Amino acid sequence: MPTLILYIIGRSKKSEKAIDCIEQMLHENRNGGSVLTVIDLLQDPGAAEEDNIFATPTLVRRDEPQGRIIGDLRDTASVKKLLRL
Repeated sequence: MPTLILYIIGRSKKSEKAIDCIEQMLHENRNGGSVLTVIDLLQDPGAAEEDNIFATPTLVRRDEPQGRIIGDLRDTASVKKLLRL
C-alpha cells in the first residue's frame, strides 16, 4: 500500500487543485489502498525538513520505489508513474 505525502502551503486554489488531482487519480484507478496524507507547511513548517521540501506542491512516495513530483501535478503521466498505475 503506497504511502503518499502531499506538501502544500495554505489552502490556496493551487493547493486545492493539487489535492483534488491526486484524490481523483487514486479514485479513477481504484487505488483505494493508497494512503494520502496532506501536510500544510504553514501549520507544520518543521515537516519540510524530513523530506527536504523546498517547493510546493510536492508529492512524495515514501515506500519502494521512492520518488517525488514537484510542482504541477496535472501531468498525469508523471503522477501515474510515481503511483505505479
